[in-house]
Amino acid sequence: MAPAENSTERFMRFAIECVHEVELELWDTNGRQNAVDYVFTSPNGNGAVEVTSIRNSDAAAWYSVLGESHRIAVPSPRGWSLEVGLHTRRSDLLEYLPGVIRLCDQVGVDRLGALTPSEWTDDVQWVASNTKHLRTAEWVGQGQVFIRLPGVSGMVTVNQDVLDDQVAALLNDPRLEGKLAKLRLHPDVSERHIAVGVDLYGTEFGLVDALLRGRDLLPTYTPPADFCATHIWLNGGGWVVLAWNRDESWRWCELPRDAQPS
Repeated sequence: MAPAENSTERFMRFAIECVHEVELELWDTNGRQNAVDYVFTSPNGNGAVEVTSIRNSDAAAWYSVLGESHRIAVPSPRGWSLEVGLHTRRSDLLEYLPGVIRLCDQVGVDRLGALTPSEWTDDVQWVASNTKHLRTAEWVGQGQVFIRLPGVSGMVTVNQDVLDDQVAALLNDPRLEGKLAKLRLHPDVSERHIAVGVDLYGTEFGLVDALLRGRDLLPTYTPPADFCATHIWLNGGGWVVLAWNRDESWRWCELPRDAQPS
């Protein structure tokens, strides 16, 4: 049985198919050992593709348990929104949060801060100490809490040195090694692609900012000759991709807004 794609894998597959004009075939299935994620053939040759995301391990754990909806269920006639810390444990959240929301419903308040001092139970104190901004949210379905991870912001100046240093650090990140190792098992293909979804909680913010907003610069950093991938695709969650291959170096690619990942 084929493993389900997560949202990052689906979007990066979509990006490669759009920009590279190939159709990727899921290959990591049917019990294949050390198989790459996808393969393709085209008039110009054949290729192997590995897709991954670079995330902080705590953020990755939250993404994995929340799924794409970022919601958990609670016994409430209203919908709620909450910001958690990366180190907050989901098991603790499930233990303390339902009672706090039940209390808010009983006394008719729409945010944690509206509770009176006499209503601050041990559960309320835990939620107040370990999370932020518990409040009702009309756009969230009743009986659900939308979980937000902490925001990342700051003044960022992305110059050539910063961009080069952060791209180099990303491509030398030990977390990529397992994916690159799979590509090395395919020396017979003409192209070996590594596609990396760059997350706010996974790498330096300057690179994420460049991927989301600033596209005036191109890296001058060149992967070493023994770097096994012939093509690199970097995306920060927006509609642009920073792409590299050994023949053309770096370029920015705009994805078609009228098409959606299938």
